[in-house]
Amino acid sequence: MLMDRAQAERREAILRILRAGLVRKQQDLVRLLKKEGYEVTQSSVSRDLRDLGVMKASGGYVLPPEDPSAVPLPLLPSSTTLT
Repeated sequence: MLMDRAQAERREAILRILRAGLVRKQQDLVRLLKKEGYEVTQSSVSRDLRDLGVMKASGGYVLPPEDPSAVPLPLLPSSTTLT
């Protein structure tokens, strides 16, 4: 499914808000997004958090690593072929 511009902007706002402080509940995030002018519901925020890889931890939300490619992958021996 393609992401439209409004969804992309909303997701950027979610990441910015989560980086700026502790959001304990999705409803808090919905309130903050609405305050910034985004038309959101708890279910749309829930989908965005899932799609962004945000996880709930004790006390708030945890952002995924900045660069998933930074996680080292195991090296294959040079004689190994991929099929």
